[in-house]
Amino acid sequence: MAGAGTGKFSDLAVRSVIAVAFAALGFGAIWAGGAWGLAFVMAAGGIMAWEWRRIAARDEVRVLAGFQALAVAGAAFVAFGGRLAEAIFFLIAVAALGVLFDLARGRSPWWSLLGALYLGVALSFFVFLLGAPAHGLQAVVWLVLVVVATDIGAYFSGRLIGGPKLWPRVSPNKTWAGAIGGVTLAALAAFLIGLGAGRPFGGGAEIAAVFVSAVAQAGDLGESAFKRRFGKKDSGRILPGHGGLLDRLDGLIAATVAVGALSLVRPDQPIWAW
Repeated sequence: MAGAGTGKFSDLAVRSVIAVAFAALGFGAIWAGGAWGLAFVMAAGGIMAWEWRRIAARDEVRVLAGFQALAVAGAAFVAFGGRLAEAIFFLIAVAALGVLFDLARGRSPWWSLLGALYLGVALSFFVFLLGAPAHGLQAVVWLVLVVVATDIGAYFSGRLIGGPKLWPRVSPNKTWAGAIGGVTLAALAAFLIGLGAGRPFGGGAEIAAVFVSAVAQAGDLGESAFKRRFGKKDSGRILPGHGGLLDRLDGLIAATVAVGALSLVRPDQPIWAW
């Protein structure tokens, strides 16, 4: 028998406690809506922008990271109330100031700019979806549950089945079995959500969930590749067992961009009801 802390699920207890506590905080703020939800998103965005800068530029982080954090958090604030175009304009304008300061100091600004734009667009979409007058909260809950189902399905399928690695050079623990398990559980979650909401089965939401799940996993791998490029294991230490906030939300960030884009394509119907 494996000793304590040496099995396949040795990190499950710590990860589960932290994940549940963070999820409860996030869900509580989002469910409360209004200023509470907006404050949570802005705070999370600012922290993740800071972490991204910390990975891409090991020194001179504080002042110049502030531009990226302000760009991301400010874009979420502007997007509140449906002002998506204005939010993107604010994001680009403030992030560009950070670029100018980097260039003036002889530093490459492009990784930091990419992070600000990526995170800012994602959080602007998140707030935009949350503030939608019809079914906005339901769309956000659907998004979060699909990503959570992806994480759970990938974790247990990967640990129990194992098999060929998905991208061993970047993330040696992720397997094809885990990826398929994540997509499968995400589609099942979408089906159950639709069933609970009284939606006739049409397959649209389930197909969307498969796509969003794949994007979430790609976002996770992308963040791992980004960290590996700069020799970092974690984006931070704010969440024991998970690392930084960016480590915990990397899949959700990517999935939010996907759901936001899909929602713009079909604004007449919330994604969970497709």
